[in-house]
Amino acid sequence: MAAQIVINLLYRLRTDSALYLYEFVVMPEHLHLLVKAREQSIADCLRELKKSSARLVNKLENISGRKIWLDEYHEEKIYDGKDYSQKVRYIHQNPVKRGLCKFAEDFPFSSANPKFETDRSLVFWSGSEWGI
Repeated sequence: MAAQIVINLLYRLRTDSALYLYEFVVMPEHLHLLVKAREQSIADCLRELKKSSARLVNKLENISGRKIWLDEYHEEKIYDGKDYSQKVRYIHQNPVKRGLCKFAEDFPFSSANPKFETDRSLVFWSGSEWGI
């Protein structure tokens, strides 16, 4: 249920035009995202995601004030189409490697699952930079 809360909030940020959501996986103790901020910074988007999801998960579990996220995050630049493909493969294969599913598309909390719509069709590589 906590994973679904995180996904719902990601899609709210997407709907509110805060970010483009390309790929994701919500694991039991961490999260991987391929996103691009629109109006706000990535830091602002993640701060909102962490704050809102912590509040909702704690409310669901009837716990007050528990910290569920680390303060930091690790941001990586994508250099080209090959790099993008490698990161997508890593994200989608994370639950398979952990034994949570046999096939990436079967994991219920990943953009590899065909039930999720993302912005991956907007990604293109112009030869010198990523574009939307």
